[in-house]
Amino acid sequence: MNVAVSYDEEGNILTLFDPEALSTDAGFFTYVPAPGEEHRVLDLPAELEATPILELPNLLRVNRWGQLPRLERRRLPARPVAEPSANIDPRRRSGTLGEVAD
Repeated sequence: MNVAVSYDEEGNILTLFDPEALSTDAGFFTYVPAPGEEHRVLDLPAELEATPILELPNLLRVNRWGQLPRLERRRLPARPVAEPSANIDPRRRSGTLGEVAD
């Protein structure tokens, strides 16, 4: 399945739609990307074809490296960043790891 995607220089998806939905027997629409956007029709990974189209921009990004851009899953943070524990010496809360503030 192909999807039409507009994305920014970092690969964030700004617009995503089914390009076949823009044409009928009566005619067709075209999409003109805004300045700074790139627009392509890309293959949707097969495992995501059953995913509702409105969820896809949150799950995907455009990998711009290589000969042709392609859709790929967004990388999620490895783990959430936790607030410092109350048990940590407050002098160690600033600076780099291993430094002790005076």
